[in-house]
Amino acid sequence: MTLDQITQAYGYLRVSSEGQEDGDGWDRQERAVRAFSDRMGIEVLDLAKDAYTGTEADRPELAALFLKMAETGVRVMIVERMDRVARDIVVSEVLIREMQAQGITLIEAASGLVMTDSDSIECDPTRKLIRQLLAVIAEFDKDSLVGKLRSARRAKARETGRPVEGRKRYGYPKNDPEATTLEQGVLLRMLKLWDAGLTGKQIADVLNEEGTYNRKSQPWNRGHIWRIVNTELQIIADVPGSSVFSMNDVKGVA
Repeated sequence: MTLDQITQAYGYLRVSSEGQEDGDGWDRQERAVRAFSDRMGIEVLDLAKDAYTGTEADRPELAALFLKMAETGVRVMIVERMDRVARDIVVSEVLIREMQAQGITLIEAASGLVMTDSDSIECDPTRKLIRQLLAVIAEFDKDSLVGKLRSARRAKARETGRPVEGRKRYGYPKNDPEATTLEQGVLLRMLKLWDAGLTGKQIADVLNEEGTYNRKSQPWNRGHIWRIVNTELQIIADVPGSSVFSMNDVKGVA
């Protein structure tokens, strides 16, 4: 499908976390999507918004948007830039392939490129290269930023003897004793299962079967488990005494 054939579309906006929802992320992305659609004479029927990291393929609003597009027959999605689809190249490729399979046309407003044209994406190596390069650059930018923030936080933690965080990590919600008790119980359960040799997916399955869900009241997945456990174990190792847990709390307990 070419741009001049498109009359209606949906917009998709994504920020990396709930903490960015009140920032300029939503507004900036919506302005870009609407400016492009107005210029091209495309009616934006609705906007879907996800507060999920760009390294996860599982996003509730994106899944709901796919369903809506199937129901309405309007299979066109506009994003501000490709990094709003995904910052991880593997996730980007997975989502692009899924859109192609469903006949969805993905447009990047910043460049005006159709990123999912099934005819040209396979036959035109230049178009495919551009899409993959954009995903690689987005992943590099994300990894560079995360690395700098992690180094700065660890340096500050070593200096002060206390962990320095951006968003409140799981197990340490702000000013909510009841939530803190609940999350720390789940966190300790995760660490014990991890020490027992279970994989992230196996731990997620156990917690879901036990009726324990994540901070957004959604089922756990292996990505959630890996990030939470990895963060906690790194902090315990880097800054002894910085966590309510010690390695002895976890070691050898099934």
